Amino acid sequence: MFAVAQQVAATLRGRGYRVVLLKRSPRESVSYRERVSRAEQAGAAIAVSIHTSPGVNAVFPQRVGLYRTGMGADGQPRRVVFTNPATAASSQRYAAAMAQARSKAEGHRVVVRDNDFGGRAPLWAGNIPVVSLLAVNTPWVYNEFGPAGGSGGSTPVPAAALSAYARGISDGVATALPRNCS
Repeated sequence: MFAVAQQVAATLRGRGYRVVLLKRSPRESVSYRERVSRAEQAGAAIAVSIHTSPGVNAVFPQRVGLYRTGMGADGQPRRVVFTNPATAASSQRYAAAMAQARSKAEGHRVVVRDNDFGGRAPLWAGNIPVVSLLAVNTPWVYNEFGPAGGSGGSTPVPAAALSAYARGISDGVATALPRNCS
């Protein structure tokens, strides 16, 4: 996915956007909190997560009320809820633009929906990616891509499919945030 991120970055930079990758290399270990911090320090208007998952072609926005629940470090159950309506509204607009652009570029339907982390121990249950939950002030658009044939996740994805994915993400960002926006 790092190669896809680099392709997206190159395309957007070529269109005049300022792009900051939240990881410097595929081997760099960066916590969710550090990713959010890097996005905020850069003044990101949008943050985009890029993933593959067999059979999943979806975009997951932030929404008020989405949550994660699990056992805290103190041994007590915790529930953390996303609450920023302005960030959520932007994330949802950007997610819709991203899904539409990806659908066109990838040649299959990409949907906007909430995620589902139920039954995926040791992950906390809920319906929002942790990085999106932590990004209270940065609109986050979380992408999953699973082309036909069951590739994605730990199974290699054909280069042409990855290029289409990168093109869809680039076009989605450009649609969501035209260069002449303030």
